[in-house]
Amino acid sequence: MFLLHRPTEEQIRQFLSSQQHQSFSYPGPGASGLAAPRGYTVDHNRIRLGTGPEVFKRAVEALKRWEMFNIGWLHLCWPAAPIETGATVAVLAHILGFWSLNACRIALVIDEHREVRKFGFAYGTLPRARRARPGVVYDRVAQQRRFSVVRHLCLFEAKSLDC
Repeated sequence: MFLLHRPTEEQIRQFLSSQQHQSFSYPGPGASGLAAPRGYTVDHNRIRLGTGPEVFKRAVEALKRWEMFNIGWLHLCWPAAPIETGATVAVLAHILGFWSLNACRIALVIDEHREVRKFGFAYGTLPRARRARPGVVYDRVAQQRRFSVVRHLCLFEAKSLDC
């Protein structure tokens, strides 16, 4: 949804309420994992964060606070949303004088305590989000060997813009 003025908190709450029971805007939610469905493109980034369990712990805490949305022109409504399957949030962007409000829902949560410790979640767009760009984003941190790696994977329709 594109707007000329920043929406009020009440307008954002009404928007989220209207999206609460909508289906995902892309095929096979939760099944995309690491493979792109037909017609989708992968934008994949990985960054080595550092070494030790404290680095991993801080990275997990940052994901739980939705810190990936803590940039000047982007705002998550509401960062206190729990990291659990089914949680719905809105992403508010301010670009070139316009406001864009898009809804996303968590489709998958990963919290593995194995040889490679992993924490992350995938969230996908809902129908009222930018219609030409349905997709899913997967953010994960893993503690591999002695270092932690954060991974950002974005699947989007090949004909649309990238993540």
